[in-house]
Amino acid sequence: MNTYFQLFSIFFKIGMIGFGGGYAIIPIIERELLSRHWIDTSQLTEIIAVSSMSPGPIAANCASLVGFHMYGYPGAVIACLGIILPSLLIILALGKILLKYGEHFIVKGIFYGLRPAVSALIVYAAFRLSVSNNIISMNGCDIKSILLIGAVFIILNTIKINPLLILLASALTGMLIF
Repeated sequence: MNTYFQLFSIFFKIGMIGFGGGYAIIPIIERELLSRHWIDTSQLTEIIAVSSMSPGPIAANCASLVGFHMYGYPGAVIACLGIILPSLLIILALGKILLKYGEHFIVKGIFYGLRPAVSALIVYAAFRLSVSNNIISMNGCDIKSILLIGAVFIILNTIKINPLLILLASALTGMLIF
């Protein structure tokens, strides 16, 4: 049986082990929520899409939407607190230490080592979402989606444009070609 405490504790756990920002912890969110059957893959994809378009951190937005899905407004607040509280506690605890020892070679080495791992987690999340939404499958690829991904990637890397405009243009494109 799902409870407020269980909702809080799962998102607190995700917040504690989720390094690298919201996109990097999407695989953790996916594993935790799908294994408990709180949402399905389609709902997760929609939650990530809405969370990405909404202002604020994607992890907090995801938690809020899942919490709202499960328990309404109280669930949204509880899940959001669960995912942001670990970061707040860690930042408060480590803030002084990092200010004092941030230039130490061991600390720098740790952060240089985390960068590629975080990048890999983000790529993994993108791949999993592509597979779960049938953009990529064993039977081939959805060419329209691949072309849209490529166009957005090129635009983002060549033109300085607000990502919100990219999302709006992609939504309009989707209405026309899908």
